[in-house]
Amino acid sequence: MSNEKGIKHLTSDDPANSEFPNFHTLMNYCTAKNGRAVLRYADGEENVDLAKYVEKYCHKHDCTHMDASDLATFEECLTDCDCVAAMLYFCGAQASVNNARLKQYEDTGLSPEEILKLIQQNGGEANGI
Repeated sequence: MSNEKGIKHLTSDDPANSEFPNFHTLMNYCTAKNGRAVLRYADGEENVDLAKYVEKYCHKHDCTHMDASDLATFEECLTDCDCVAAMLYFCGAQASVNNARLKQYEDTGLSPEEILKLIQQNGGEANGI
């Protein structure tokens, strides 16, 4: 997918049907939906909640106190851990936030240069951009 200026989007709501399905699946493997990080595919299912996936992984590896229903406590517990599950969760959460933010920029149809020019032209009014 590209905008009218021909800039290719890295984000895609439907990577399987995009121009470059493997690339778009990779770039959109973990996305944000309803305030949660969601894996495109895991455990034979589509759209798997990342926290629930990590919770299930932790329970399989004798870390049974993990509870993905309360994200604040869940993330606090993972912050004190340097295990594979913690790394997976934080990398996935970071990817979903970055993907959502990039999608907002891509959906404007403006190039990065045009966005910077608007910010420079509008000074303090563009503070929220």
